[in-house]
Amino acid sequence: AGGNITTRTNNTYDASPSITNNGSSNAFFAAIFQPSQESQSVREEVYTYMDNIITPQVTPDINPWKWWAEHEKKFPMLAIMTHKYLSIPATSVPSE
Repeated sequence: AGGNITTRTNNTYDASPSITNNGSSNAFFAAIFQPSQESQSVREEVYTYMDNIITPQVTPDINPWKWWAEHEKKFPMLAIMTHKYLSIPATSVPSE
């Protein structure tokens, strides 16, 4: 019951693992679970892009390729993504 294991001979064993807290395991988990410098800079770039005060609003008459060409230095990582998603391959096969 509750963390203990009882065998047929009614011997009781503690099932809770022993945890030793040392500096090396803390450093290991910190290295795995803390965000990297690159992910933090991507997050900051996205927040800057989403901030309506800093980023001008795009209107329907603006060409998205032209807008990103003008703003790719301000948002370099997002500009890379836009090249992928704004460039839809042309096809001669009708879509279904």
